[in-house]
Amino acid sequence: QTGVVQFFGGGVLDGAFTTTIASARIDFIGGTYTHYGGGAPVVSGAGMTRLTGGTFQLHDTIPNFQFVGGTVVLLPDFQAGGAITNLTVDGATLNGTNLVTGTLRWRAGTFNGALTVASNGLFIIEGSADKTLNAAVTNWGTIQLSGSGNFHIYANNGARLENLGTFDLSGDQDLYGQGGTPVLRNTGLLRKTAGTGNARVGVSGSWPI
Repeated sequence: QTGVVQFFGGGVLDGAFTTTIASARIDFIGGTYTHYGGGAPVVSGAGMTRLTGGTFQLHDTIPNFQFVGGTVVLLPDFQAGGAITNLTVDGATLNGTNLVTGTLRWRAGTFNGALTVASNGLFIIEGSADKTLNAAVTNWGTIQLSGSGNFHIYANNGARLENLGTFDLSGDQDLYGQGGTPVLRNTGLLRKTAGTGNARVGVSGSWPI
């Protein structure tokens, strides 16, 4: 394959998708797609296969498939009975009420709805891209905030952070309050474990947190 193949129509995603050279891409641009599950589809090759728009309903992660845009919805049987054990979001919007019992990596994009990190869960916020939080997050496990991307917490969209576990500032990050004063309630451990500069919570010029 050379160039880019784009899909717009939606449907059930099954079969195999292969990119043969590094510059090739398969992009799902629009429509609503439902993951077939049971190991399908199979994604392979030197290029990239990505969700860039539309909505993707998932039963499980799909190896080598990137969620860089669009909206991701986790189905009731996702991984551990609906709970997240292993998921990476590279720029998509994650919707719904979700539970983390394993590892969730957030590298770019937007989180809506509600997210609970269980006592055995790890929520890693990383990378150079800015992130938008519109979700109510309750942490009983561990949140690690690292990377150089700013973290925008939108109070007017229902965002809040309640830490009853460990909130680890693993660098010199900025947390911005947007659209009002978002709640940050800490009854656990909030600590800074890396970086020689400042981690700023409620940056001057933004709403306080």
